[in-house]
Amino acid sequence: MDLELAAFSAVGLPALSVPCGKTDRGLPVGLQVVGPYRGERIVLAVAQALEAELLVNPRPPAPFGA
Repeated sequence: MDLELAAFSAVGLPALSVPCGKTDRGLPVGLQVVGPYRGERIVLAVAQALEAELLVNPRPPAPFGA
């Protein structure tokens, strides 16, 4: 777990990262979404809207070396 998400977990705020593209060098870029206390539904709704708008491929990447 990265440090930013761990900090939000410590105070009880729901958070997730939405893939939103790649850099010029092909590295993945993510957008972190943080919601209010007990706001899991809001965070998930925002993430779903972002994925739809950004046309994010919901499939996970292939395993390394595959």
